[in-house]
Amino acid sequence: MAHGDYNCCALCDRKLDYRPYDAATKEELCVDCMKALHGAQVMVYTGAELEAWIKANPVSAHDLLPSLGYSKCFYRNPIDLAFAAASPTQEPKDG
Repeated sequence: MAHGDYNCCALCDRKLDYRPYDAATKEELCVDCMKALHGAQVMVYTGAELEAWIKANPVSAHDLLPSLGYSKCFYRNPIDLAFAAASPTQEPKDG
């Protein structure tokens, strides 16, 4: 089955459950990711809460989330957009 047929975790992007007609992209957290976030003192329970935390803590999000298993989804979603916005921009290098 295609990834687009599954609800996926807001942090690690793993398939959570099969939803062939109305899959939700990064709206829920799997148990493992929720435990990892809580262990890092990020007390969120949903994708929407994770998105809000990323927006409120962009530097921390960019530093912490990859170490907790963050993985970008193929499908456009608010979590990945917030994480991309939190990423520091690189200064252009001289020629």
